[in-house]
Amino acid sequence: MIKSSYILLDTCIVNALLSEEQFLQNKIDFILKRFLKDGNVLCVSEFSRYELLRSASRKKEIDCENVLKKFSVIPHNNERLNRAIYLYG
Repeated sequence: MIKSSYILLDTCIVNALLSEEQFLQNKIDFILKRFLKDGNVLCVSEFSRYELLRSASRKKEIDCENVLKKFSVIPHNNERLNRAIYLYG
């Protein structure tokens, strides 16, 4: 298992925590708790925050914000954006 690292979660992982499928929520929650138990810090990027909230209903927005509070948010900067563009291409 990964120990004492910063782990950047993809938008789909956070989305799974918001899923109405209890089985999916439980599986993701189990994995994230294992990461935390090993001393890791779970993070999401501002990009993920944007993706989750850009078209959310008011209720989903509240749910998203509550889930996002559990993670450190990595702020946007041009170096990260340029790296993401490079990795995508």
